[in-house]
Amino acid sequence: ISDEELSFMRLAINQKDALKYETPRAKLGFLAQILEFDLKPSFVKERSAIVDGISQAEINALAAKHLKLDEMLTVVVGDAKALKPELEKLGRKVVEFKL
Repeated sequence: ISDEELSFMRLAINQKDALKYETPRAKLGFLAQILEFDLKPSFVKERSAIVDGISQAEINALAAKHLKLDEMLTVVVGDAKALKPELEKLGRKVVEFKL
């Protein structure tokens, strides 16, 4: 993970919470998650502290441990003529589906 990717991840996760409070329905969903998962009222702040404090080395170690690329499928939607050659350069099997 690059410095830029780490920065983007931090912003994306921490700013995501702001959207949860915009509508009454979103607020209700947020409260439902707190109840469903028995979360402490401080979990947003705790998660934010974890996200802000995690290092590139820790992210890379977690990715290596939990993301098994040989067991994953990646779905790409778009212009097959433009994307397929680029995807094939990655050395992964490309299967094209047409609707």
